[in-house]
Amino acid sequence: MGPKYIICWVMAVIGLLFITGCAGQGTQVQNTPISASDLAKCLAANGAKVYGASSCSHCQDQKALFDEDWKFINYIECEVSEDPNAQKDECMRAGITAYPTWVFKDGQVKQGFASMDELAQMSECKSPIAAPSVPITDEEVPEDQIGTELAIEQTPVEDAAKSEEESPTYQIDMDITFEYLAPSGLSGYSEHTVLHTTKTLKDIDARTIDGVVLKKFSGDLYDERHPIQVSTDGFSTGQCFNDYGDYSIRGDFSESYDGNVRIDLVYREAGFYSDQPSPELIISFSQIEDLPRPEFETKLSCPPTAQEVSASALDNELNTLLDATTRIDSQMEYLSEADHGTEAQFSSIDGGTIDLSGPMYWSVGEPSQDHTFSGKVTVRRIG
Repeated sequence: MGPKYIICWVMAVIGLLFITGCAGQGTQVQNTPISASDLAKCLAANGAKVYGASSCSHCQDQKALFDEDWKFINYIECEVSEDPNAQKDECMRAGITAYPTWVFKDGQVKQGFASMDELAQMSECKSPIAAPSVPITDEEVPEDQIGTELAIEQTPVEDAAKSEEESPTYQIDMDITFEYLAPSGLSGYSEHTVLHTTKTLKDIDARTIDGVVLKKFSGDLYDERHPIQVSTDGFSTGQCFNDYGDYSIRGDFSESYDGNVRIDLVYREAGFYSDQPSPELIISFSQIEDLPRPEFETKLSCPPTAQEVSASALDNELNTLLDATTRIDSQMEYLSEADHGTEAQFSSIDGGTIDLSGPMYWSVGEPSQDHTFSGKVTVRRIG
């Protein structure tokens, strides 16, 4: 039994003991239970995430609690398929040490199996089902409140539906490798860009066309910064001439960086523009921010050393690495539209996937012979 399974089992036992210890405490009001479907949708809309592993039995129990409504839950798989004892980078960055682990938007963390009541309380999800007030007995209340009734806090069905409609939330996943296949003797390199984040849109505009009110939803482009990872590796050749000969030295470089990116995500209902036949969900990425910048360019001696060549190549790559998302954006724009317009879009409010695999396309529409992409960008509505 590996450490991961022990942690999973121990946390589940601790959680069970805690719940058992509270079961005997009385309350004045018995809350109306929220349905699994409503709770799952509310958790997604409120930005709750759950980290787990396929081989963890308590993660399967957590999934079974929601049954078919688990599809609405923002679940993050931490287990590496090739090595069950390893953990994916996203889970390591989040500091996950037990499965399952729930993380809420306000910073609360719940390790181990969580009941629906616990999840509802920690996420402040209320039942959208209208419930009558519940009478309380004389023994349960102070004397000055005898004979009164205590109403359960509730959210009408119509208000809940309206709130969900006006705040769609999306899971955005990007795992893209860009590669320059250098001809013999020239420098070559690759860039690996990874992004996993959520973004919530708001109703920001509306138009009335033929008596129908059509809406536009968008996220805040300027205030939200989403963590992104970029790694670069490759080689370069340094050359120089002097009285003693012609020197050509190859140096290899490899480095990883953490930065931020801003995401522009917009949804327009069909007909928002008179010539718009179907819904449009449009996404674009801004330039990567906060990557380290070289303080000075590495100079090559003559003859150069392999370390000098590597450092010089890495300096040059750092100066252009900020444009990694620009290259991805351009490729998405070209591949996502039949007429190769200027926006990467999906024809459904639920999102979709854009597969960037293949040659890089220049603005003129010609495929490159030595620049390639592999990987996908997925936008999936979760709330």
